[in-house]
Amino acid sequence: MQVFTNSCQTFLSKIRCSNHVETKKGAIFEKRLITKWIQENGTDPVNDAQLDTDQLIEVRPESIVRPKAPNHTSIPAILKALQDETDAIMLNNYSQRTQLQTTRQELSHALYQHDAACRVIARLQKETNATREALATLKPSQAQVPHEADPVEADGDMVEGLSEEVIAKIDQENAALTKGRKELVSKRKAALSGVEKLHNYTTQNTLKDLHAPGKHILCMDMSKADNTRVVTGGADNTVVVYDTKAGAVLSKFDGHKGEVSKVAYHSTKDVVASASDDSTVRVWSLEGGSGATIKAHKAAVTGISYHPLGQYVLSSSKDQTWAFSDIELGSVLTKATENEAKLESCDFHPDGLFFGVGTSTGGVKIWDIKNRVEVAPFAGHKGPVNAVAFSENGYYVASAAGGNEIKIWDLRKLKEIKSIVMREDDYVVNALKFDPSGQYLGAAGQDLRLYMAKTWAEITCYSSHEDEITGLSFGENCATLASCSRDSTVRMNVNSLSARYVDVKDEYTAPRIGSLNINDQKELTLKQKIAQTEIVITSTTQFPATCVNLEGELEKVEFDIRGIDPAMSNTLRRIMIAEVPQMAFDRILIYNNTTLIQDEVLAHRLGLIPIKADFRQFKNRAQKDMTSIDCTKAANVKGAKEEDSLLFHLKVIGKHQKNSTNHVQIVESSELKWSPVGNQKETMNVMPCFHDITIAKIKPKQIIDIELHAFRGIGRDHAKFSPVCTAFYRLLPTIEFTEPIRGDDAVEIQKMFSPGTVEIIDDEAKVVNVRVDANSREVFRHKKYRDIVKLGRDREVALFSVETVGALSPCVIFKESCKVLMNKCDVFLEELTRTQNDVKDEMKNE
Repeated sequence: MQVFTNSCQTFLSKIRCSNHVETKKGAIFEKRLITKWIQENGTDPVNDAQLDTDQLIEVRPESIVRPKAPNHTSIPAILKALQDETDAIMLNNYSQRTQLQTTRQELSHALYQHDAACRVIARLQKETNATREALATLKPSQAQVPHEADPVEADGDMVEGLSEEVIAKIDQENAALTKGRKELVSKRKAALSGVEKLHNYTTQNTLKDLHAPGKHILCMDMSKADNTRVVTGGADNTVVVYDTKAGAVLSKFDGHKGEVSKVAYHSTKDVVASASDDSTVRVWSLEGGSGATIKAHKAAVTGISYHPLGQYVLSSSKDQTWAFSDIELGSVLTKATENEAKLESCDFHPDGLFFGVGTSTGGVKIWDIKNRVEVAPFAGHKGPVNAVAFSENGYYVASAAGGNEIKIWDLRKLKEIKSIVMREDDYVVNALKFDPSGQYLGAAGQDLRLYMAKTWAEITCYSSHEDEITGLSFGENCATLASCSRDSTVRMNVNSLSARYVDVKDEYTAPRIGSLNINDQKELTLKQKIAQTEIVITSTTQFPATCVNLEGELEKVEFDIRGIDPAMSNTLRRIMIAEVPQMAFDRILIYNNTTLIQDEVLAHRLGLIPIKADFRQFKNRAQKDMTSIDCTKAANVKGAKEEDSLLFHLKVIGKHQKNSTNHVQIVESSELKWSPVGNQKETMNVMPCFHDITIAKIKPKQIIDIELHAFRGIGRDHAKFSPVCTAFYRLLPTIEFTEPIRGDDAVEIQKMFSPGTVEIIDDEAKVVNVRVDANSREVFRHKKYRDIVKLGRDREVALFSVETVGALSPCVIFKESCKVLMNKCDVFLEELTRTQNDVKDEMKNE
């Protein structure tokens, strides 16, 4: 067989090497034979076509194919070649496995090193935090203290340092407060209902005529033991204590001879302290008694603050001194002088060992009360620091210098960490106050603004007073927010979610009537109409228990707005749908998607998943970040920012499903994992509104790896940003019977309206509830009832129904729509005023 194969290969090789030619038709002949045929016949032997020898193409093989050696073509040789190839593959696999094992060992070693490094870093961070907490107490060393305050005379007597007995009390109280501070603050944070409460304050009481007519209210404070009691100080030299629950003035003290600049309510007793421009500090008791008068200063007293013990009070004055006095004895225990500037404000640290003062040269200085030494000076303000406030956790101090800037100082790092600049250049901050949990900071000026601690982002703003706000105070768990103003009023604001009747006149409309250029008669009519406007909540619906992330929260609210035009109702409806912002996924980075769903469809499905996040904690995205990006280039993908975005991840790998035949895995919204950016974890709790929204169905080994960025937007740009499922209203139906309807006619009339609208009472049809009527006109099909029944609608009453997607409460959505409408009115009035001024200028020029 081998000999035959070899002979065939040799024969074929010889044939390829012989002299052959090819015709135009592709036939191959031996040159000698075809030449002889053409000479005899002159035609192609295949098709008898004319053919010439010049038309023949010589066939020349490119190379001679040598036959393989017999030892390579035999079956044993082929098997040996295959065996050699298999051995080579096995050797290569062995070397690859060896290299993989080595790499795994190196990776394991690297992971152990990384774990050890993480442990070291955690230990160092723990030590750093401990060090910072130690620094937060500001224990002064000799290197920090440039000098000790010299003894100062008070009323002719020399005032030296504190006695050992007082120092022992201060140390004991400081140790107890420092030890329990973290637990106390945690409990107060847990008692809060979330940042949403801050957006739902509604004026419950407006206190007027507390002081003499035309005299401003300059300061206020609220009792920590009973939030219904407030104390105010006015330009009429009086101190007034008012009980909002009883609706009466409890006490009025008029012992000062100058304006009352500051007041403070005792934390546990019915005792108030007041500071005045007459250079005195007075302590008043509501239980009777003459009280104490502390004469520690020779100029106007600018600030007072109770020590946590409650037995002592700190005061600062424009005579460049501060004093620490006993309120029971009315005596000065110690006193020191600030040589550089006058003192404009003061406040005690929550632990009672240190206090801060604001100076007339723009400085904030932290003092040690025991040693009477300055331990931390802060500089940076451009004017007198008229407000200083410590946070409840003792880490931060806020200050304002009568301008449009608030500075936040970190007592652990001993430096400025944030500068909050108001939007208005002419804004003046008159007072600062942290809430009892230390979560929020309130600033009083032209309006009342609330900020979130740590991020220091503005949460909300209230402008219910007609003049500058001079003081504010938080109640327990932020359930109450009180403010006083130069308009001689005090407003007690409460959470409107718990109130059935909401008066929108003061907060939304009344302050803006004065800007309208209308005659007295129309203005009076408009004010009367606004005074009668009210919102009445008629029913509420909560999310069911199956909605794990929203259980117990409001899903739907139905309410009546009485006294406004239908055009205004429709405006509010449109704003709720299209202009109230919401957080939604707007940037989807798909790193891997091996499912059957196209990337575009998957991204669109993810974008429509509602997120339980409050848009008021975020800023609008910068215009430069809203352009499209090329996700294939890592440099173009901008990361999430703490102040304007949320970061989520979705990473799922399909697995075999037990007890299932198709092995299909359902990917739900619960797989979306929130990755907090910066301090977001400490200030908010973000999650998908619903945990069981189906995103995709995947089979084993299919992968979804996606990064999602959520931003703030409005429904006008895309429906995913709309905070409502439905928001609609209808006018209240009216049904009137012009004459009594009895007997069978009454039964027939009752059937023509929605159930519950008409009832038969004493055999006569009576309209009992027009709200449930569906505006049926069935009655007009019967001629005998056309003139008896009159149907209509009350254009002054709008029946609203607002259903949320889950991110915000329906009440919040409505209030935010009112704010949007207010802003639109402000812009319109500004343009109207500007146009009016332009026209006047043109008329003058003519």
